[in-house]
Amino acid sequence: MSLKNLHRKAFWLFFASAFLFLVSLIGIIALFGVTIRASVVEVSALLSLLFAWIMTRHAESPSEEIRQWKAQELADEAWRLFLLSNPVGWLVWLW
Repeated sequence: MSLKNLHRKAFWLFFASAFLFLVSLIGIIALFGVTIRASVVEVSALLSLLFAWIMTRHAESPSEEIRQWKAQELADEAWRLFLLSNPVGWLVWLW
């Protein structure tokens, strides 16, 4: 996977996760009131995805392959964290 494709994937994952975060936050507030713990985990997952996106753009690794590998690993981990912390994410994962 080229760095450009990896950057595009991280970019869309970030915006998809931001959308799912807003939808789930509205759902949590509507159904259960404010749940702080879930929101904190989701925000940390969003920040991880943002960091993965930044890393694909500005990583200072000696090799492009190492930079791609690190960015891909971080993006995958952030996506897994988001899916596990988000009830809407479970539906996306099952779909």
